[in-house]
Amino acid sequence: MPGIRNAKPLAGGLILLGLTLLAYLPAIGAGYIWDDDDYITGNEALRTPGGLARIWTDLEATPQYYPLVHTTYWIEYRLWQLRPAGYHLVNILLHALAAALAWRVLRRIGIAAGVSWMAAAVFALHPVHVESVAWVTERKNTLSGVFYMASLLAYLRYLGWDSDGADARDQNARMLDDGRAPRIRRILYGISLAMFTAALLSKTVTATLPAAILILIWNRRGRISAADVKSLLPFFLVGAGFGLMTAWFERSRIGATGPDWDFSFIERCLIASRALWFYAAKLLCPFGLTFIYPRWEIDAGQALQYVFPLLALALPTVLWSLRSRIGRGPLAAAIFFAATLGPALGFLNVYPMLFSFVADHFQYLASLGVIVALTCSGAWAVRAVATKFEIQTNSANRAVGTSVLLALGILTFSQARTYHDADTLWRETLRRNPGAWMAHNNLGDLQFDQGRFEASAESFKEVIRLKPDYTRAHENLGVAYSKLGRSAEAYSAFGRAAQLEPTRAAIHNSLGIEAGRLGRLEDSVRHFRDGAKADPDLLAARENLGMALLGLGRIDQAEEVFADLRERAPDSAIAWQGLGRVHYRRGRFKDAEVSLREATRLDPNDPEHRNDLALTLLALGRRGEAVALLQAVLDEHPNHGSAIRNLQRAKQGAQATRP
Repeated sequence: MPGIRNAKPLAGGLILLGLTLLAYLPAIGAGYIWDDDDYITGNEALRTPGGLARIWTDLEATPQYYPLVHTTYWIEYRLWQLRPAGYHLVNILLHALAAALAWRVLRRIGIAAGVSWMAAAVFALHPVHVESVAWVTERKNTLSGVFYMASLLAYLRYLGWDSDGADARDQNARMLDDGRAPRIRRILYGISLAMFTAALLSKTVTATLPAAILILIWNRRGRISAADVKSLLPFFLVGAGFGLMTAWFERSRIGATGPDWDFSFIERCLIASRALWFYAAKLLCPFGLTFIYPRWEIDAGQALQYVFPLLALALPTVLWSLRSRIGRGPLAAAIFFAATLGPALGFLNVYPMLFSFVADHFQYLASLGVIVALTCSGAWAVRAVATKFEIQTNSANRAVGTSVLLALGILTFSQARTYHDADTLWRETLRRNPGAWMAHNNLGDLQFDQGRFEASAESFKEVIRLKPDYTRAHENLGVAYSKLGRSAEAYSAFGRAAQLEPTRAAIHNSLGIEAGRLGRLEDSVRHFRDGAKADPDLLAARENLGMALLGLGRIDQAEEVFADLRERAPDSAIAWQGLGRVHYRRGRFKDAEVSLREATRLDPNDPEHRNDLALTLLALGRRGEAVALLQAVLDEHPNHGSAIRNLQRAKQGAQATRP
C-alpha cells in the first residue's frame, strides 16, 4: 500500500489534512440539520453571560452532559455566531487531526510507516464517517476522537513503545542513563489520564480506551500482567463513572426506556451480533449508506437469526487457532472492533434504538480495527502479487493505494452532499429507506415550519401508518390540522395521542383548545382540568381553563383558577387579564383596571389586554382614554375585529361589549 514511507510527521499530517478538506468540501457549505437546534442554534447556554459556567455545572443546560463539546460551540459562537461554515470546518479539522494522531499511534505499535499512513488516510476518507463529520452535532465523535488518540499515544509512550516497535526496555534504558525515566513516565501517565478524561467529557463511548490498551499489550507481548491492569485501574474507574452517568441520562433525560427498548438478553445478543457484521460490511463495501437504516425485526424464535452470533463466535475462534501462523494482529483487531463498538451494540439503551439499531456514527473509533486489518491484508496481497508478476512493489503500492483513496474520496464527497440541509437529508434518507418513519416525522416538522401544513399533515399520516403507536406523530398531525382550521380532525388526532400517552399534559391542553373551537365548552373545561392535573406546572392549561370557565359564565370558579395561577406565576399576563375580566363582570371596574394594566405591562404586544383595558376605561366613564387606547391597538393591528367594533361604539357613545 502507498504511503509516506520515511515521511516526517508534519508532512504526512499535512497531506492527510489536504485530502480530508478536499473530500469534505460539500460539508463546509452545508447548513444545520437534525438536533443542531438543540446543540447550537437554539442553545441558550451559548448566548447568555453565564452560559459557559452552566455548560459545566448545570445538567439541564445542554441535551447531553458533554461539556467540552459545548465549550467548543460556546467559543465558536463568539467567533462566527450561528454561521454554520465555521462549525463544519472545525469538525473537518478535528477529524483530520484524529486521523493524523491515529497514524502516529499505529507507528508506535509497530505497523510499517507506509501501511500505518495508508490506514490513517482510509480512516480520514472513508464515507462511513461522513455522518460524524458533516453533522455538527456529532462534534462529540471528532472531538472525543482527538482526545482518545492523544491519550492512547501518551500511554504508549509511557509504556516505552517507540515508533520502530522497539521493546520498552530499550527506550527505558536510554532514559535511565540520565535519570529521566521515572519523572517522564509520570508526566506521560498524567497526560494520558487527562486526555482520557477530556475524551469522556466529549463522549463516553471512549470509556473503552483502557480495554483497547490491554488488547494492544496482549498483541505485543502475548500476555497481560497484573501490573498492566493495575496501571489502568484509574482509567477503568473514571470510564465506568462517566459511563453510568450517560446510561442514566439516556433513560431519565432522553427517554430511552419503554416498550421499544424492552428486549431480553438473548434478543440483545442477536441485535449486537448482527450489528457487528453490519458495521464490518459497511466498512468493506461502503454503499447504500443512509442516515437512518431499517430497524430489524428481532425474533429469538427464528433459527436463521442465530447465524450472526454463531459467525461472531466462529471468527475469533478461527483467528485464535491461526495466531501461530498469521500472528495475533488479526484477532486483536477483531477484539478491538467489537469492544469499542460495545456501548452501541444494544446491551445499553440508547435513544436511536427507537428507530434503528445501527448508525454510521456509532462506529467512528471502532472502525480503526477493521480498517487496520484490511490495510495490512491489502499491503500483504499487493506485495505477493507484485512479487509473483515481478512488478516493483513500491509502484504497485502507489497505484493501488491511490486508486483506493481516490474511490473513497469520491464516495465521501458525494455522501457529504446529503448533509447540505435538513430537507435534502430527509428526502435522501427516505429515498434509500422509505420505511424510515422518523425521517417522515422530521420532514413533516420541517414542512410545518415552512408553512406547508397540508404536506406536513401527509407526512405525519405516513408516520402513523408505519408506526401507529408513536404519540408525537398523532400530536403533530393534530397541530397541522389545527393550523388548517380543521378542528374536528385535529380533535380526533389529539384524542388518539391522549389514548397512547394519557399523562401528557400538553395533549389535553390541545384537546381543550380544539373542543372550544368546536363549541364544546364543557369538554374544553374537562380537558384543561386534565392537563392541569397531569402537569401542575403547565401554565397554559390553567390559563385556558380559567378562560373556558369565564366563557361558561362560571365566574367564581374562574376567579379561583386565576387567583391560583397568579400565585404560581405572578408574571403570567393571562392570570392578570383573567382576574381583570372577573372584576369587570362583577362591576369592580377599578380593580379590573389595576389587573388589566398589569397584564398590559407584562405583555404589551398582546392587543387583547389593551382592548379589555379600553372597555374598562369606558365603564369608568373615561371615554377619551378608551378611544385613544383602541386607536393605538388598531394602528398596530388594523384587522382586530373586537377593537374595531368597540371603537365604533365608543365614538357613538354606545355601551361596549364586555371582555
